[in-house]
Amino acid sequence: MSCKTSLKLFSRQVARVLNKKVHTSYGFVLNSQKISSIQGQKSLLEQDDFFDVKKLVDLKKLFDSRVHLGHHEGTWNPLTRPYIYGQRSTQLIIDLNQTVECLNCALNVLSHIVYNQGIILFISMNPRFDYLIQKTARDCEEYFITHGWQKGLFTNSPLKLGTQKLPDLVIAFNNSRFEKTRDAIIEASMCNIPVIGIVDTDCDPRLITYPIPANDDTYDSVSHLCDIFKQAILNAKLKRNELN
Repeated sequence: MSCKTSLKLFSRQVARVLNKKVHTSYGFVLNSQKISSIQGQKSLLEQDDFFDVKKLVDLKKLFDSRVHLGHHEGTWNPLTRPYIYGQRSTQLIIDLNQTVECLNCALNVLSHIVYNQGIILFISMNPRFDYLIQKTARDCEEYFITHGWQKGLFTNSPLKLGTQKLPDLVIAFNNSRFEKTRDAIIEASMCNIPVIGIVDTDCDPRLITYPIPANDDTYDSVSHLCDIFKQAILNAKLKRNELN
């Protein structure tokens, strides 16, 4: 599924919310005031880049941060073929034009969810990026999981977390088949939680709602992507405060 198609599906889901009485997954009905509030956002969703997310993504900065460097061909997952620009020696090169397009799409969705007070959860199981992911989440006052995934955290949340409230969006790093982040993505899919996922050339993008082809092993690359996500979240919260 392309990024543009994913964005269209997201807009249709919002449209369905706007056009009928909505029952949430927790068994109660949204009151008229809440529905009116949601309807007030319809015009925003129909605008192109209302949150100016395209200004956050610069192809040269992505290149300088080595976002384009994939894995060696021996670890390649054929499902990432559409995102590969070419190969240098044995190293695969990610098509940054597609990275820009996918980032713009994902950031647009992220911004709308944050604007509507959605909960964002950052997930990474790579110890090298623990502090970076935690700091990013804290800086934008969101949530993170970096020290191991406990199975059933989403699918059995009343027992595991003591609440039925789940995140509205997951941002997942290090999504190769060898990482435990994969278990979190599977559970998110089972619970209909959309996932923005960094997809390196060794990853399986099929369960990721908004895949972003990018290098997920280099600190410079992950740090730059974290900065982009953080700024998008902060901008959406600022916009919400200005308009409400």
